[in-house]
Amino acid sequence: MFFERLSVSAGSRLMKSTAQDFRSLSGWLRLLWLLLLRKIGIAFGQGAARNCAYVVNMADNTVSVIHTAFNVVIATVAVGSSPRWAAITPDGAFVFVTNFGSGDLSVIDTSSDRIVNTVAISYQPLGIAITPNGAKAYVTLPKDDKVAVVNVLPAGAGVLTGFVNVGMNPGFVAITPNGKLVYVTNFKSSSVSVIDTATDQVVATLLLGPLFGGPLGPARIAITPNGEHAYVACVNVSNTVQVEINNGNKLNVKLWDPPLGQCFGVGIATVVPPATFHVYITDTLANGYVSIVADQDFSLVSSEDPQVGLNPCGVAITGDSSFAYVTCEFANQVAVIDTQSRKVVHTINVGKQPFGITI
Repeated sequence: MFFERLSVSAGSRLMKSTAQDFRSLSGWLRLLWLLLLRKIGIAFGQGAARNCAYVVNMADNTVSVIHTAFNVVIATVAVGSSPRWAAITPDGAFVFVTNFGSGDLSVIDTSSDRIVNTVAISYQPLGIAITPNGAKAYVTLPKDDKVAVVNVLPAGAGVLTGFVNVGMNPGFVAITPNGKLVYVTNFKSSSVSVIDTATDQVVATLLLGPLFGGPLGPARIAITPNGEHAYVACVNVSNTVQVEINNGNKLNVKLWDPPLGQCFGVGIATVVPPATFHVYITDTLANGYVSIVADQDFSLVSSEDPQVGLNPCGVAITGDSSFAYVTCEFANQVAVIDTQSRKVVHTINVGKQPFGITI
């Protein structure tokens, strides 16, 4: 690919006005369009204006970089062995990728889409989240029953500072918007560990198993932007648990009819600021659907779930909540859902077995 990155120097408005036209093109016509935009000064840029999704491809050890204004892959970055998940720093400058096979983190500089650091962690790192102040990353280690704490500062440094003991087989992690608490899903112990970021100690353990009388298999977790609710997708029981963070971590569950499916990924879009949200939950069964649940009353938004593709796993929401990007592992694609119409409006070919995604 003779363009590795595109930089925006002028006109986010013009980018938006031309994005729709660009999406209607295909193949070499898209390439010609990109060159034309570059010629007139709309390069495909850095930072917030660039608006990129980073897609972790497990089977070919790469990360695909998608420009979300045009839904095209603009770079492919080689990372470590068997990568799983990714998190971007709050300033958008760096992406940290967990490499399950090589036991380390790859650090991508988003200004060049190149690896600038590799951080040794431990055996088989999986989930990752970065605090809102950009100071620390928390990385789950399923085989060790621990969470690694990594100092992200100075920018992109990545220094391992310690470990926190959690439940059995921790998988994924989310951090409250105020940066005070880390919520970790423990797959085998059907629990969620809550870590205080000031002390890096577990301050609570939420037992999910009694809700269903057996193992739930909690997987992905997401927290609403106002910090009131966490949503835990549970693979084994075709359900998702709501946690009332500001109400003593009260657990809520609903028996859906029909069931939501094999819930794995979860992402949250803002519908009406500041406190109305929709929760996007992936179903890894069959051809793959995404259920959309209203946060305010824990009800389905629509009886017609968008069908995205084979084995949807990760969900990431754009900063303006206009689109949800869903990785479809067995289709080698990312599906793009318009959050207003709740329809799939684009599919993007990426690497082999896309799994994690961050925007």
